[in-house]
Amino acid sequence: MSKLIRLVIVSMMVLLMNMSVHADEKEETIDIKKIPKNVIEAAKKKLKNFIIVSVEIEVKKKYTEYELEGTADGKKYEIEIKVDKKGKILKVEVDDDEEDDEEDDEEDEEYEEEGYAEKEENEEDEESEDDNEEEDEEEEE
Repeated sequence: MSKLIRLVIVSMMVLLMNMSVHADEKEETIDIKKIPKNVIEAAKKKLKNFIIVSVEIEVKKKYTEYELEGTADGKKYEIEIKVDKKGKILKVEVDDDEEDDEEDDEEDEEYEEEGYAEKEENEEDEESEDDNEEEDEEEEE
């Protein structure tokens, strides 16, 4: 019984430590007007005509990450910008959401094709099993 109690106590301690490590990392949506000027400039430097639609911010121990969603030249984009505590831009990543959508569509098509192919193989296997059973029955007669 005491081993069980120790296990429960240790598990609870690990859980609490894990929660405290991530407690200061919160992702939230913020008003576009609250985006620092250097973050906007970094985004515009990557995509000249970028129009910000929404912003999420995640504050971590060593940096803050801004996730800007918007459009440029009729395409949807997501720009992730990491900024250190002093305001220095550490990293800027641009993701074309439409490319991802096209890739997802292609993956769906491949999956469907594989699924149909698998279904056809199963049907062929069932037919060959039926043929084998018929042959066995004929041999018994």
